[in-house]
Amino acid sequence: MHLRAMSTGEPHPLAPKLAVLSHLQRFRDSAASYTIQVSADHVGVLFHRVEAGENELIVWDWKSGHIEVVRISGSYRAVR
Repeated sequence: MHLRAMSTGEPHPLAPKLAVLSHLQRFRDSAASYTIQVSADHVGVLFHRVEAGENELIVWDWKSGHIEVVRISGSYRAVR
């Protein structure tokens, strides 16, 4: 995900230098969709993977770029 300022479309000034959040998924799914939620310094993405039969939630601190939480269909891993 590219972190952009809504007012200008430029890289967000408070985001990490590259202003990109990334996460390598374990499965490719052509029918996948996602939901994004922002709350203060955190952004979460819920990946709905139909073909893989599981969902994956990733939460980042968007200002640092660090992944805070990974949750895959019932399993949970706090990254800190």
